Amino acid sequence: MRYLDNRNHDLFSDMFDDMFRGPVTNGSQLMKTDIREKDGKYILEMEIPGYKKEDVKISLYNGT
Repeated sequence: MRYLDNRNHDLFSDMFDDMFRGPVTNGSQLMKTDIREKDGKYILEMEIPGYKKEDVKISLYNGT
């Protein structure tokens, strides 16, 4: 189970870090993502092949 937890952490850490580093040179790193605000809430929609919706958890701590 630890391997799966680390894999999930790396997936999201790398994705958000790369988002602010500039253009992505390798198309295999892209995943379809839509982030929008509605009624004062943020809505994040992603295509994550191989994962079920109930297996994904996103948390926000102290606004970061």
